[in-house]
Amino acid sequence: MKTTIRNGALVLIVYAIFLLVLLPADRVYAVLKEKVALPVSLYQVDGSVWDGRAEVVMMGNQRLESFGWQFEPLALFLGRLQIALGFNKNNGRLSVIAGRSMLGDYFLRDVDADLPATEIESFFSRLKLGISGNVTANLQEIKVKGSQLMTVEGRLSWQNAGLTTSADDTMGSFEVDFETTEEGVKGILKDAGGGNCRRMVY
Repeated sequence: MKTTIRNGALVLIVYAIFLLVLLPADRVYAVLKEKVALPVSLYQVDGSVWDGRAEVVMMGNQRLESFGWQFEPLALFLGRLQIALGFNKNNGRLSVIAGRSMLGDYFLRDVDADLPATEIESFFSRLKLGISGNVTANLQEIKVKGSQLMTVEGRLSWQNAGLTTSADDTMGSFEVDFETTEEGVKGILKDAGGGNCRRMVY
């Protein structure tokens, strides 16, 4: 009897996952848009809830293009809920795996970004400083536990760094190599050409 119940429950779970995989993303979004005040607007939605894309995503005045998502079910067996995300923004792009572990840690993995500095500023700052140049990120992992940054591994680069209001064209190019040690997260700031920055460790 117990075996029958267990097998029946397994069949129901597999069936529910199967339905979720096939559930059209555009229909789910249409229903949610009617019922809930969503912070984003999606256009030309295609694919499924599990694996889909939207040609345009608007978040306030932020426009993202070719926005795609894909849940990674195998990570559940490792105690993680994670999703692969990617989008283009004007002349930039970003792809990342984001998730949460069963222990409550949040993480980003395989961060691969190439964005104009002005686009990054528009995301994070209401005060427009007019920064210029291009920022690339190749980060293997970022992990946050509670409000504490636990892990950062990889490189962040700012090429042709400058201010559009400055009389000088650029301040040069800079790189920060991150690693996590027993003492915590360590970053090494380096001049990557054309700047006056010395090698600094913090």
